[in-house]
Amino acid sequence: MNYDYFAADAEKYCGQKVKVIYSSASYDYLPPASPNKARVGFYPRIYDEAIYKERIAREHAKGRLFGIYIDPILCNLGVYKELGKYRAVTWNPVTDNAEAQNSSNDSEFLWQAPEVKEYFNEWTKLPVSTAPYGSNRGERQFQPGLGSRYADFFCFLMEQHAKCGVDGVANLDEWGPTADCNLMHDAGWLGRDGKVYPEYDWWARRDLMKRLCAVFLKERGKMPIMYVHTAATMVLPSASFCEACLTGELWNTAYYRSPGVYDKYGVNKEKILQSLNDGGADFLYWAAPPERWVIESGTPFGWYCQMMANLTKSSDLSKEYSDSDESTRDYVMMCLLHDNLIYPIFCKPQMAWKAIKVKQDFGIADDAVEYFPYYGKKIPVKAANGKEIYAVSYKNGKKWLAIVGNASLENQEILLNLNSDYIQSASSITDAESGEILSLASGEVKISVPRRDYRMLLINE
Repeated sequence: MNYDYFAADAEKYCGQKVKVIYSSASYDYLPPASPNKARVGFYPRIYDEAIYKERIAREHAKGRLFGIYIDPILCNLGVYKELGKYRAVTWNPVTDNAEAQNSSNDSEFLWQAPEVKEYFNEWTKLPVSTAPYGSNRGERQFQPGLGSRYADFFCFLMEQHAKCGVDGVANLDEWGPTADCNLMHDAGWLGRDGKVYPEYDWWARRDLMKRLCAVFLKERGKMPIMYVHTAATMVLPSASFCEACLTGELWNTAYYRSPGVYDKYGVNKEKILQSLNDGGADFLYWAAPPERWVIESGTPFGWYCQMMANLTKSSDLSKEYSDSDESTRDYVMMCLLHDNLIYPIFCKPQMAWKAIKVKQDFGIADDAVEYFPYYGKKIPVKAANGKEIYAVSYKNGKKWLAIVGNASLENQEILLNLNSDYIQSASSITDAESGEILSLASGEVKISVPRRDYRMLLINE
């Protein structure tokens, strides 16, 4: 999943054309240089069908799929009249939105979607929960219960997108289950003490996802692309109709300044906070050890997982570090070791694009490719020495791609063993990034790997 302008970066930095799923805000239909002034987030109506269809056709002509960004867990509550919350200069939501209506004089809103005016009490989950996204435009959102008839309305809106040629969902956001006590849509249960206790909408979410697949299948004649976005929680049961997961936001340092993050099972709290105080060069070492990454990256569960960077977005990291090749390679190392798709957003991306090109040139998507994780039973390439060294490998016919990661905080000299049970006889070994030909003796090769860094080796039998 990627943006079209990042695909242009990939071509610029590594000469590789990247086929992308174009993730667009579902309410913003103009190119990034001309943002739509008539947008209201979390209310994905189509405001100009002709412009929208034109943009989708333009992406399809480039060989791209057009996926949209949606967040069913939030719906736009409205735009407040109060100037402290509403500061828009070039946009008047009363006139620049579909089905816009002047609110009554006694309303605190300058604009509200007509459906929200009518059905808020039925749709909202209880207790009411709101979010401040778009506060610079005076907007606020509420959480609707996905077991309510809001799900019907949402499916209707998605049907309109499918009719325009949308290929599916590139970012289904905030997919953690929420507690709800609204008896108006059969959520919650009444205890013998007369109190209403909450239920969680796991299966309502799964049903909505299944309905979205059906909507796109009906309109497009094929199953849609479907990416779910999660942070820190896989919520696999409710995401079972998705083919892929976008995650990585859990490595934003802002979360680690909150005391509530560290429960009784938390580890490395003091080390993490000290690292952030020192600029964060060791942050991923303490916050994202391989034991945690391998579980939360999704790969062992059998679905694709794309990992985004959160380096330049993390205010606790020093700018010198967050916008460096060093930090990007730290993040990319962990992605490479866990067979993740790479989404080099919020980082200096050149090193990431270079790694992606190496994998693509190897033919990583070929049907015959076999993957050998470091935590598996079959280990074709293994470090004979060193501390916190991990090696994974891919086989494509007579070609191998081995990735060796130094997850420690020390530079190391590593002796690699090639297991003859898998690699019968290596005719050559080349550093995939530099092109350097490495010496091989008795099935072993010596390499230097810097701290929190990796080497990508091409091996030919």
